[in-house]
Amino acid sequence: MTEEYSDEELEEILNKIEAWEKTFHESKHFIGLTEEQKQESGFIISIFAEYMYSHIGLTPKKWNESGLVECCLDILPGKVTADKSFFKIDCSCPFCIL
Repeated sequence: MTEEYSDEELEEILNKIEAWEKTFHESKHFIGLTEEQKQESGFIISIFAEYMYSHIGLTPKKWNESGLVECCLDILPGKVTADKSFFKIDCSCPFCIL
């Protein structure tokens, strides 16, 4: 972990992510998603941000490729119980094309 964990910091991150999510819902990337992907997008975005901070210690300003890989390939599959389709990436949104 690169930073000291703080509930206040996590709350700030989640508030920022909520604003990003609203912007994403108005984007062409969101429109191109399936209905299932649209319904799950908020959860995915917020749980990703939460785990990047709480498990890896990175705030959004410090997100990097190694943190992204660790979160998506190691942490999320072990923490989130979902069908295989939940983890399938088949869109061109900014989160998926990193």
